[in-house]
Amino acid sequence: MPRGRPTKRRAVKATAYAPLTDEKWSSMVPFGTFVITDKDDGTEHKFSKDDIAIILPSGREPGSNMELWEYWVGRIKDIRAEIDEEGTNTVWAKVQWFYSGRDVADVIKSFDPASVTGHERIYADHYDFVESEAFDAVISVTTFNENDPEPPFIARDEFYHRYTFEYKARTLKPKPGSAACTCQMPYCPDDTLPDSIMHFCPRPSCRRAFHQSCLLAGKHKESSSAEALTTVHVKPSAAAPLRSARKHASPIKKVSKTTTTAPPASAASSSSSSASRALRLLACSPDTDDNVDLESLVALTMIQGSLTNNNDDASDVEKPPKKKRRGRPSKNAPNEAASGPPVEVRAQPVRALADTLADLPPLLLQVAQQPMVRGAAFRPGGISGNIGFVTRARRLVYQILEGSSLPEDWEVQVFSEHGEVRLGAENAIVQISGARKPLPLVVCPKCRSAI
Repeated sequence: MPRGRPTKRRAVKATAYAPLTDEKWSSMVPFGTFVITDKDDGTEHKFSKDDIAIILPSGREPGSNMELWEYWVGRIKDIRAEIDEEGTNTVWAKVQWFYSGRDVADVIKSFDPASVTGHERIYADHYDFVESEAFDAVISVTTFNENDPEPPFIARDEFYHRYTFEYKARTLKPKPGSAACTCQMPYCPDDTLPDSIMHFCPRPSCRRAFHQSCLLAGKHKESSSAEALTTVHVKPSAAAPLRSARKHASPIKKVSKTTTTAPPASAASSSSSSASRALRLLACSPDTDDNVDLESLVALTMIQGSLTNNNDDASDVEKPPKKKRRGRPSKNAPNEAASGPPVEVRAQPVRALADTLADLPPLLLQVAQQPMVRGAAFRPGGISGNIGFVTRARRLVYQILEGSSLPEDWEVQVFSEHGEVRLGAENAIVQISGARKPLPLVVCPKCRSAI
C-alpha cells in the first residue's frame, strides 16, 4: 500500500508529461532523491532511485476521487534537475513503466486483458520522462511466480506482477497460460466460479496449477475403490534409493511401487477415506518427486534383545563335556565366560505415526493436509492462494516426524505477517464460496499425486 499519500498538492502542470529530449536530459544535474511537500501540512514525501511509485495519470488533478488501481505505476530509474536562474530546481525522473492489462491490449491486439486484475501490472521495457510534481506515493509491487511452491501472500488490493513486456518485440514473458493448466488458459484471479479454482501440484517436476473443471473433464480424479483408499504408509523396497522430503539433507525412503490397499470401498467408512485422502495430500512434498513415506520419517530407536533357538528339542539335548587342553589357551579361543547368548539389534519407531500426528497442534496438521489452491472463489487466499502456507506446514510436519521439536513460534513460521495484517487459519483452510459440495478428490495429470 502507498506510504504517506498526500491528499492535496498544487496542480500538476501540463508540461509534467511533455516530451523531454535525450539531449536536454543529458545536460541536467543528476540527483539521488527528490522531495514533494504537502501543500496543507508541510509533510515531505521522499522519492529515490529504484523506488516504485504511483503517478497521477495525465489530465487528473491531485485530490481527485481515484481508486488506487487507476494510478499509473512506474519505477524511478534516474533523477535529474534543471537549475533555473532564480536558483529553483525543475526535477524530472526517468520512469520505467508497469503497464496495465488494457495498456498491453492497446499494443498487442490479440492479447485478452480479462485475466489481468485491476491491481496487476506488467513490467515493460518502455521509459518516459516525468516531472516530479506528478508523483503521488511510494508503493511496492510484488512479483508473483505461478510455479513457486512458496509464493508470497498477495492481498487483492495490492499491486503485483507476473509478466514482463518487450514493447518493440510485442511479446510477453512468460507467455500467458504456458506454465499453467492443460487448457493453456492463464490463471484469472478475478474468476469467482467454484470450478475455476486452480489446484497446484508442488512436486519439483510438476509445479503447475490446473483448473478444477479441466481436471474433472479429463477424469483426473481418484476412483472410489483402490486408488482412493490406497494407504501412503507403505514399507519401502529394500533397493529403494534414499531421497529427501525437504530442502535440508535428511534422507528418507520413497514409497515402493508395491502398495498396500485398504478393503473395498463398500467395506470402508467415509471417515477412513477422508483420513486416507488427508495423508496422501500430506505425502505430496514440494521438495521431492516421490511420495513421502510418512512411516519412514518417524524417528527410530535401537532395541537390543537375545536371539532364541526355535528348535526346542535340540535345546534339550545334553551336550558332551569338552576335553581339557593342556598348556596355555589359544589366543584365538573364545572367552566362554564373557560370551553370552547371541544379541539381536533392531530398529523400531519411537512412536507410531498416528500417535505422533495426534500430538501435533491440530491447526498445523490441518493446514499441512490442505489441498493447494488459488482463485477468487477462495477469496481469503488472496491472489496466490494458500500454497505458501501449506508448503511451510508440510515441511514443518516432516521435520517433527524426523524427531525435531515443535518450534514455539510455529504459527509465525507458517503464517507470518503481511504488513499490518496478521494472517491465519482463514487464509490457509480452504472454504469455497458458492460451492454446495466439498472439493473433488482430484489428482495431478502428470504424476497422479493427490492435489
